Amino acid sequence: MWTNRRGAYINTNGEIVIEGDYSPIGDFHGGIAPIRRNSRLGFIDKLGNVVVSPCYQDVYHVTYSDGLFVVVNNDKWGIIDKTGREIVVPYYDYIGSINSLENTELGLIKVQKGDLYGYVDKSGVEAVPIKYERLSSFSEGLVRFRRNGKYGFANKYGEEILPPVYENVSSFTNRLAAFSINGKWGLIDINGKQVIPGRHQGIFNFDNGLIATKLGGKWYLITRSKIHGLLVLTA
Repeated sequence: MWTNRRGAYINTNGEIVIEGDYSPIGDFHGGIAPIRRNSRLGFIDKLGNVVVSPCYQDVYHVTYSDGLFVVVNNDKWGIIDKTGREIVVPYYDYIGSINSLENTELGLIKVQKGDLYGYVDKSGVEAVPIKYERLSSFSEGLVRFRRNGKYGFANKYGEEILPPVYENVSSFTNRLAAFSINGKWGLIDINGKQVIPGRHQGIFNFDNGLIATKLGGKWYLITRSKIHGLLVLTA
């Protein structure tokens, strides 16, 4: 724990155990804690040693993941480890949460440069190129992107599995995604096959296996069956 007293960290008995010429601004995580000195941020260890020199403008996502956290310097975002080594030199205009599902399961972190988005891996290498106008979170192994005003899907290696030909798409749920072309909606599978043709006025793909679709001014409820395929339940 830390106190409002300059440079003071206390234990659970209220005893001061760490003091220094800095201001504590957070608790310890992964053996280090953020500090401020002369309006710059760094980190100390549990012995009070400065392990990351206070040289950063800001620190984000300090719940940590794999010993990595996001820092800002001169309004540019980067990633360092708890020793201060810069995994990603402050270069980007924004870096997403290092505690996101993409990082914990896929080892990817969303980044932004100018008006474009991509993903980098934990070593700072661009996995999904920074060339997309929009980029969603991953769902069922694919990320929804927009390039040149059209939507498609890419995998974690940056390969465009489904090319950007859609006016709009949803993320995949139960291996199906809603799409629209020329203002009409349908459903595609993970291979791009139209499971429900794109001729509907609206469509919702629920995670419980049900699908709602609007056709001819009426809403239909559809279920997916291994034997019967798509069956209309109610209209």
